[in-house]
Amino acid sequence: YNVRFYRKDLQGKCDSLAYNTADSIMQMFVNPVIWSEENQLTGDQINIYMDGSSPKLIHIVKNAMIVSECEGATENFNQLSSKESKGYIIDNQIRKIDMIGNARSIYFPEDKNGDPMVNKAEGDFMSIYLKNKKLEKIVMKPEPRGVLYPLSKVEKEDLFLRGFSWQKDARPTSWEDIFRHTK
Repeated sequence: YNVRFYRKDLQGKCDSLAYNTADSIMQMFVNPVIWSEENQLTGDQINIYMDGSSPKLIHIVKNAMIVSECEGATENFNQLSSKESKGYIIDNQIRKIDMIGNARSIYFPEDKNGDPMVNKAEGDFMSIYLKNKKLEKIVMKPEPRGVLYPLSKVEKEDLFLRGFSWQKDARPTSWEDIFRHTK
């Protein structure tokens, strides 16, 4: 119970964890959370496929949610959700994320004047490509739907996807911190 782990590039917590050395899969059960860089990943179960001592694939099996705090705006969060998700890791960085089934996103770009906007989009499948830890492009298919609003025109409750939960205080910040008691 109350499993916590810490690596410089990946931290996590869950109720129960199983690691199978035969296939190098770490399975996290009951309220699993993983933090990688500025991203928080949650779902009903998370499987981490290892390549030696490094993760190569993170599979959120059901109710996938990926959240990151927007730069300079602590009350806004970029969010992705779907039935399941797969994150592909190259050189210890997430490079591609596939959101599979009922994919939804909310993110906060700026207009040409630097004013905050809200982009809400949804589709059956979404691939997010990252380069140097920054969003490079998003591909949605087959028929994506989306709307771009000025931030001032959106109600606060419409800025969060269903299942949103920001758990910054639960994140282990050092190897000593994995022994901190949390509920």
